Amino acid sequence: MSSDEGRRFFGAKAWALLHDPPHKMWIIEGGVRAIGRGHEEEARGLWRFLGLDSVFGDPEEYDELVSLADYMASTSDRWITNFVFQRMRRRVFRYNRLHNIFNPDLSLEVGPVTDFEVRKFFEDLAARILPYMECPRHTYHALYAVYEALWAMNGLGPCLADTRAPTHTLFDHAYATALTLNVLWPRGKVGGYAVLIDIPGIQQIVGAARKAGDFWAGSWMVSMLSWLTAWPLVWEYGADILLRPSPRLNPHYHAFLCEELNARNEYRGVFEALYAKIAAGLGPRAGTGGIPLRFFIEYPIIPGTVVAILPKEGPRGSLLDANSVEETVKEKFGRACELLLKLVLGELEGLEEPYDAFARLIRIRGRGARLIELFRAIRERGAKAFEGLLKPRIVVIDVSKHYNEWLEALRSKAPLEGEPPLLSALREVRRELIDRGFTEEEVDEKLAWQALIALLFEELSREAKRKIVPPKAWFVLKDSTLEPIVDFEEFYDRRGVGYLLCTTCGNEPAIIKLGKDVKRPGVLEYSDDALSKLKELGFSESEVEELKLSVKPGEAIGPLCLFKRALYASLRSLEEPFEVFDSTEDVSISFVRSKLLGLTEYLRELGSVGERVKRYIEEEVRSFDSMLDQSAEKARSMYEQALDSALRQLMPRGKVQELLASLSSELGRLYAVEDLHVPEDLLTTFRNYYCILRADADNVGDLGRGKIEADKYVKLLESLQNVAKEAAERDAVEAFKEAIDITWSLLDKLGSILPSATYALTLSTALMVTALKDSINVEFRLYGTPIFSGGDDDLVLLPIETGLAAVELLRSTYHGEMGFHRVGNYAIPAPVVYGKSFSLRFANILDLMADEVAECARLLDDVAKRARWTVSGKEFSKDTLAISSSRGGLSILPLADEAGGPSPACIKSSPLKALELMWLAKLCLQLSTGLPEDYDLLKEAVEVAVEKGDWDLAHKVLLRVLSRNVPRGKLEGEVLSRLVSELEEIKQRKQRGKAPLPGELEALELSAFSWLVEAYRVVRGYP
Repeated sequence: MSSDEGRRFFGAKAWALLHDPPHKMWIIEGGVRAIGRGHEEEARGLWRFLGLDSVFGDPEEYDELVSLADYMASTSDRWITNFVFQRMRRRVFRYNRLHNIFNPDLSLEVGPVTDFEVRKFFEDLAARILPYMECPRHTYHALYAVYEALWAMNGLGPCLADTRAPTHTLFDHAYATALTLNVLWPRGKVGGYAVLIDIPGIQQIVGAARKAGDFWAGSWMVSMLSWLTAWPLVWEYGADILLRPSPRLNPHYHAFLCEELNARNEYRGVFEALYAKIAAGLGPRAGTGGIPLRFFIEYPIIPGTVVAILPKEGPRGSLLDANSVEETVKEKFGRACELLLKLVLGELEGLEEPYDAFARLIRIRGRGARLIELFRAIRERGAKAFEGLLKPRIVVIDVSKHYNEWLEALRSKAPLEGEPPLLSALREVRRELIDRGFTEEEVDEKLAWQALIALLFEELSREAKRKIVPPKAWFVLKDSTLEPIVDFEEFYDRRGVGYLLCTTCGNEPAIIKLGKDVKRPGVLEYSDDALSKLKELGFSESEVEELKLSVKPGEAIGPLCLFKRALYASLRSLEEPFEVFDSTEDVSISFVRSKLLGLTEYLRELGSVGERVKRYIEEEVRSFDSMLDQSAEKARSMYEQALDSALRQLMPRGKVQELLASLSSELGRLYAVEDLHVPEDLLTTFRNYYCILRADADNVGDLGRGKIEADKYVKLLESLQNVAKEAAERDAVEAFKEAIDITWSLLDKLGSILPSATYALTLSTALMVTALKDSINVEFRLYGTPIFSGGDDDLVLLPIETGLAAVELLRSTYHGEMGFHRVGNYAIPAPVVYGKSFSLRFANILDLMADEVAECARLLDDVAKRARWTVSGKEFSKDTLAISSSRGGLSILPLADEAGGPSPACIKSSPLKALELMWLAKLCLQLSTGLPEDYDLLKEAVEVAVEKGDWDLAHKVLLRVLSRNVPRGKLEGEVLSRLVSELEEIKQRKQRGKAPLPGELEALELSAFSWLVEAYRVVRGYP
């Protein structure tokens, strides 16, 4: 791009990023300088040092606009402190702790950087972006993506944006300023467009699956459709347009950008090393050079809803309007669907900018599975069936129009018809602030700015609910008769039956039906008619056998379900195939199989014998589809025979013992037990169950709207006032006193803080980091597969060995390390405000997976999310685990040992830890599986004691039951001793809860002791 507008457009955004240098607080305190004297001179010096003046010109050209964006992006607490500190003679306030923006009670110390470290960072940054300075767009993207990442990779810690409002970092503020610039471009007047892009019916799309591969493919399809719709807009206008998902620490953005820029290893390596740090060394693919960016494209972490802020005017000076924005988004979504179709058909060559990045990341290698050939043949003859399978819900809000309406409502004395509820509260705040000495103009402007993000989200949500997206029409009206859009029966093994519904989803007509041979009971083969149809299509006998793994005899498949299955087959056939479990059977043995594959080095030493072992491990032990064609009992026999051959006939006994010991020690690591000895047969027995884990952050909507424990902001100001007192800074003490009064008044009227652009983008970034960590943890620590992870919600398939550990790990990941996600010395605040609820379901490999996943989700919403607990006399809701089995059994456990919201003190759950220890004790033959039946005899006595407040008696009864179900009646050894300690914690905290269980007229209320025993009743049979 060479136009002047392109220069100004991206130049203003670049200055928004750099107008405050990344070490500003230490410059102001009179310490660190690399180039200039004050922080403004340092910023201009950095601009010149990076060579940005040669691309964008003098930053003075953008000063006025960026200053407005700077002020507009600031958090509400910073605006208040700025106002009260205007009266101070001395503006410097020394403070060196970063407080969590969502929970200011949590903080960490931010250490200073040295002149040398800053200078080195500037030099590294200049060297990294230099190759991409041929045009404004490339320069800005290269700077935007690597700026924060390189700072973190250089081992530098966070710098406060303002020591008087220490709830956000300089990078939080800088990236929010760039985002806000879209609202003010090009002349400093509030405008632009808020855009919501949503894919309706995601749960139905993802949930319609027969196998784990289908399930994952549906989720990946939604994730990639979202990203491929957003990516061309990101490339055109800058990544700063994204509010959700965050472009910061976003591997999809970094991967696509590196391909589009044809990035050198030096630039690409920053991100690969960054994500290796986030992964904290997890997984075999994290080598010394970091984790390849392409690896993260495998994870469905982009949500099905995208929110963006587009400017009123584009980089080339073209004006946008709401209609043109909606049409553009619609066209981009259609193009995204087309690209996924091209992926399946192997036709990604010759794509234009910026879609060529997708082709380079995917790298198709030629002929794929036979299912793809079948898909190709069906689509060629029935193309209309595959058009418009998914339609987006698009909402475009004219920011200028709504801003002016809200401003008018704010100034009016009486509420206007249909105004958002937030405006009524803001009107009271306005009067309060004017009484305190603010000018009307300043109050109106600042309040409207601060409330803008919250009001836009509210308006987008309201409009999205009104907008109905019609489903695909499968029939058209011709001459008063409904006729199908294609001949659905063309690929049925028999004609004349009429169209059939898809047996996977039940929501669309089947486009293919290959019948089952009913003449041979117990044998899963295609019918003669189906074989004739396949022969007609050119399938050989061996290819028919391969096809059976993808299209089960007797199955009827609709266009969308067939596309998902073909997409999965394509991604498994790439030059670098995606490594995803094909079936739930794969999931069920993934823990054992991972340790078998860990013997690769030893097998290599064995030569040809080792190759035979490896074949058993990689093929026989994994190939469950053919096993289950016969019967579950035959599958068990084949599995045990394969393991027996691999472990006992072909390997020295010592190596077998080493393998078994590694399985035991790995379980010990997962559950933090040092000396664990599980019997051999329990370690290697046939696994006919797996776990489904569904998780959802509690009250995440309230979190996004700023409805947090806002009084903690007052406590923060009081602590800052005490710091000022200790430093004998009288003017600062008075300023904080006024800030406290104003903040109390605001919170009293609003009931929440105002979520500024900085707050919203920081939350989005925190969820992106959480999603990454969750996905990596699930794959490498928990031996499972992430179906999707959005940071606030997860759907995961796991082996039974890691199901309970997953609840503990994913919940702690959501809340970070002491309230922060750490990347070396760098930190991103974690949303430590509300809890996170889970549903863990043990499902049989022969159960219909789609039904089990749906039931798991239902138990999360109807049981875990509706649970109520009393802990130490305080009440809290949600933050609960619902644990169930497809063969019967359901219980709940509280996931916090303290009420009043998550904190480092209550991330741990004694009932959950106690259940883990009971399960481990059972595995080690230290606890009888008959304990629940023994407890049933005394359960009423326990509950009566609890009802009367005698927790000591209830505790003694439970210990008595436990002692009757352990060897020699003694609760000794590491596992049982720790179990006793956890039960003591439950007693001390007097944990009691209730939830509406299926079939119960009223919510059942029990002590945590009884819920714990019920939970043990669920897990005692596994493995």
